[in-house]
Amino acid sequence: MGLAVSEAYFSMYNAVLHAAPEDDPPSTHRGVDHFFYWNLVQAGSLSSEKHRSYFDDARDERIRWHYEGKAPLPTTNIDGIFRAAEELIDHVS
Repeated sequence: MGLAVSEAYFSMYNAVLHAAPEDDPPSTHRGVDHFFYWNLVQAGSLSSEKHRSYFDDARDERIRWHYEGKAPLPTTNIDGIFRAAEELIDHVS
């Protein structure tokens, strides 16, 4: 399940890059996070509670999976992460 959550994070990551200006896209995970928050969530086009928390959860679980070799926490709403990824992709398409 860790791999699936990691892939959901990268789906969201790439969707955010797609929404960024071509001449000045974010070049780091922190930059993507910053752009996502200020240009999509704070601008009001995405729900802060829903999308921001799922993006953060997916990022945290990706780190657990990639760098610590641990499965997602039992409290992680994996289905919610998948739905948020799908909605974000639809939003920026």
